[in-house]
Amino acid sequence: MLVTMSNKELHRLPVIQAVIEKRLDELVRLWLY
Repeated sequence: MLVTMSNKELHRLPVIQAVIEKRLDELVRLWLY
């Protein structure tokens, strides 16, 4: 999977991951409170 990705996509991955983690964090907060 990683092999088929272009360099641009690989560089973008950490950003996408951070955004997803932030959204998950907000969802968890909504659930808990």
